[in-house]
Amino acid sequence: MSKITNTQLHLVEAASAGSSTAGEGQIWVDTKTPNRLMFTDDTGIDCGISKTLSSLVTTTGGTAILFGGIPDGVSEVTIMYSGLSWNGTDDTIITLGDAGGLETAGYIQSGQMHVGTADYATTDTAFFRFASDVATENCSGMIILKLMAAATNLWSCMAMNGSDQAVHSCCAGTKALSGVLTQVNFTTTSSSNTIDANGGVSMEYS
Repeated sequence: MSKITNTQLHLVEAASAGSSTAGEGQIWVDTKTPNRLMFTDDTGIDCGISKTLSSLVTTTGGTAILFGGIPDGVSEVTIMYSGLSWNGTDDTIITLGDAGGLETAGYIQSGQMHVGTADYATTDTAFFRFASDVATENCSGMIILKLMAAATNLWSCMAMNGSDQAVHSCCAGTKALSGVLTQVNFTTTSSSNTIDANGGVSMEYS
């Protein structure tokens, strides 16, 4: 039973919002773990109100960092990283996935990279490419994903990256998934370079 105290409003969890009514919105608590404060508009579209921050991942030696378990109703995902280095020279990428797995086609993306005194552009359809890699460089940056259209699971991506070796890069693009976003994979173009330094990678969603 929900209750109100002098300082708090307690809402009991629910698996979903109630029936939608034109001209009315609903605020409720989703049963996800941890539970999430939600808003549902009068057309039945759910939107997370609260933000959830993952634990900081600082492991090394792996070829990827996979953030899974993204719940329904999420409309914004941010990946943040600091002091990250791969043992090879492949570019850093992310791929998006739903319950059916990670998707490696249908991306519309372009990027610009500055390495030393050289500049070059990239276009990709298999992933979002947001960082070039010079072996032993330490990269830091942020990737922001925002839901553009819930009906088609269309996501927009913007990323910025910098390093301690005069490497700067950015990218922007879109990707329509076949289902609701549930996972984001952080890796390299070959998926074979391993992480040899990692100041921390984390994900925040709402």
